[in-house]
Amino acid sequence: MVVVVVIVVVVTLIVVVVVVVVVVVVVVVVVVVIVVVVVVAVEVATVVVVVVVVASAAVVVVAELVVVVVVVVVVVVVVVVVIVVVVVVVVVIVVVVAVVVVVVVVVVVVVVAYLQSLPVVMVVVDLE
Repeated sequence: MVVVVVIVVVVTLIVVVVVVVVVVVVVVVVVVVIVVVVVVAVEVATVVVVVVVVASAAVVVVAELVVVVVVVVVVVVVVVVVIVVVVVVVVVIVVVVAVVVVVVVVVVVVVVAYLQSLPVVMVVVDLE
C-alpha cells in the first residue's frame, strides 16, 4: 500500500511540474508579445513625431507629442494590467494544483489506511 501512495505522490508531482512549466512558458510568451507591442508602439510614435516635425509648425508638433505621450502611457498601463492579470492567474493555478495534490494525497492515505484495517480472509481450496 505504501507503494501506491508513493506512485500517486510521484505522478501528482510530475503533473504539478508539467503544469508549472506550461504556465511559465505561457507567461514568458505573453511578456515577449507585450514587449514587442510596446517597442512597435514606441517606434511608430517616433516615426509620427518625425513626420510631424518635418511637415508641421511648432504648435502641431507639441499637440502630436502630447498625443504620442498619451498613447505610450495608455500602452504601458495596459501592459502592466495584463502582466498583473497573468501573475494572478498563475498564482490561482498554482494554488488550485496544490489543493488538488493535497486532496489526492489525503484521499489515498485514508483509502490505504482503511484497506489496511480490513481483516484478511484466506480461502483454502482442497483440490482432491
